[in-house]
Amino acid sequence: MSEITTTLTRIPIFRYLDSIASVSVSFLPTSIGSIFWWYDASDTATITSDAAGSVSQWNDKSGNNYHATQAIASAQPITGVSVINSKNGLFTNSNTQHMLVPTTASTITLGNYTVIAVGQKQASALEVMFGFRAGVTNRALAFTNTSDSVFSVRSNTSTGTVTMNANTTAGTTFIGGYVVSASTITPFVNGVFGTPGTNAQVINTIDGISLMNGGDNTAGFTGMYLETVCYTSALTSSALNQLGQYLGTKWGVTWTSIS
Repeated sequence: MSEITTTLTRIPIFRYLDSIASVSVSFLPTSIGSIFWWYDASDTATITSDAAGSVSQWNDKSGNNYHATQAIASAQPITGVSVINSKNGLFTNSNTQHMLVPTTASTITLGNYTVIAVGQKQASALEVMFGFRAGVTNRALAFTNTSDSVFSVRSNTSTGTVTMNANTTAGTTFIGGYVVSASTITPFVNGVFGTPGTNAQVINTIDGISLMNGGDNTAGFTGMYLETVCYTSALTSSALNQLGQYLGTKWGVTWTSIS
């Protein structure tokens, strides 16, 4: 009878953990602790509209429940009519269409804050990304695209306006906003900072904010309004880059990292 010899080979089941899998944490605007509001048109579950798409409420995703509303039918933006980068946006085609941030949310009592918004305008005209509500005393600084090449941050009296050059023609999606630190304002577009400026009318308490409108219905935003986030802090370059890259990837915008 012949002898059968069997050789067993040990097969390691576990190797180094980092060779098996890597764990990554996805960034969201809420990853930055000082978030104040966050409105995201791509999340259609946050939008209340009628059968025609007219939007009466846009829910805040920050966790603060500062839901933006518009009770006047003729002033309501439209949802579900167009997409940017395969995602839903709110469409406006007149100066009167806008959403109102609730008064309680509009009261920013800290000296530092950051506001950022994503949009695509449809005309080469004055376009207001966000501004002040009519009938209030302490108005927010409005962020406007005054032409295809100039953005400005201005007070309710238009004095002390801080401007920067940035090419954004109609049909081009862009990310814009400003950082307020004490009385210094720094605007930015697509990750490029403008020259910081000062404005004596920068105030610590803001009574009213309007999205897509300057507050007096003489200037608004015509096009696709996509997303906006506010923080009660002057974001660092690192935090702003995280936010900008997140929004850029989401909406198909090239964000230039701020050094």
